[in-house]
Amino acid sequence: DCAIVPRGSMMLTSHHTVVPNTNFLGLKGEQVLNLDNYVHVRHVPNLQYKALLDRDFLTSIAGDLPQGCWIQDFDALHNVFMLRSFLWPGFTFFYHLHLHRYSYCYMGDGCKNNDFAFMVYTGSYEPIPLPVLFPPPPPDLDPAAATDIDPNAASEEAG
Repeated sequence: DCAIVPRGSMMLTSHHTVVPNTNFLGLKGEQVLNLDNYVHVRHVPNLQYKALLDRDFLTSIAGDLPQGCWIQDFDALHNVFMLRSFLWPGFTFFYHLHLHRYSYCYMGDGCKNNDFAFMVYTGSYEPIPLPVLFPPPPPDLDPAAATDIDPNAASEEAG
């Protein structure tokens, strides 16, 4: 259910087997961010003749339910795009933008997160106000005067 590859990277042979597409040139630019460009790799029973002619015989992950079950991440330092599954915790897909290489791994307990649909909030919400880390200065302190204070002046007056 969670093994995925970029669209067009796999092909169906005349012997009805799915093999890597040697002509796959990779995803370009904004295509990497679009979930429509990733498909599930799973057994497709009873392939019809139309599917043999269709390049898109594998199903896209964009239609996976519940919506939001895939989280996108990008590592700018290494130019790697990542997808993680909330339905199958521990599944991660990697796509290197410049090398056009991809891979995935699963390091989980084999249990599907069936509670994910109840964890997603789809309604509108009010943003939670962030705590103030640095409170403003007290109103009786003039910020302009505070910048003119010389810390060495007090020690000179005392000595």
